[in-house]
Amino acid sequence: MVFELVDEEKEFKTIEMMAGIIWPTYYKNILPREEIAYILKEYLSADAIKNATRQGHTFVIMYEDDIRIGFMSYKFERNYIFISNLYILPQYRDKNVGKASIDYLDQFNLPLEIHVNENNTQSIDTLTHLGFHINETIKENIGNGYINNNVVLKKGMN
Repeated sequence: MVFELVDEEKEFKTIEMMAGIIWPTYYKNILPREEIAYILKEYLSADAIKNATRQGHTFVIMYEDDIRIGFMSYKFERNYIFISNLYILPQYRDKNVGKASIDYLDQFNLPLEIHVNENNTQSIDTLTHLGFHINETIKENIGNGYINNNVVLKKGMN
């Protein structure tokens, strides 16, 4: 598996396209359609990704045999890495892409933190299997009247 840092705006469109495939299929039974559309526009559009990179988020596209299979983004905080996105195209789930992505981040030798919707039990189970522990559940205001109940998962820290 290859992890390619995103550094050109044309790649922001690629991530936007992948998110447009992943989110509606994966979250259809977790979030209302309107909220999915809002998140895609506000957080995963090419413009939103460009703004996130300006705020210190690093975006990575994952490849297997020259085929894009997902993306992630993370930000170095003071003493840990915050994983803001980790999404895999449907046909590549259950193929150890999540594990490879966490292994990629582990190379930085810093603790990891990720927030996951509390109803996304599949991702929570996968992350706990990869060494994360549930730290707390928090309410996060994502705008437009939407409040997400998220589980905070941490690896390598309390």
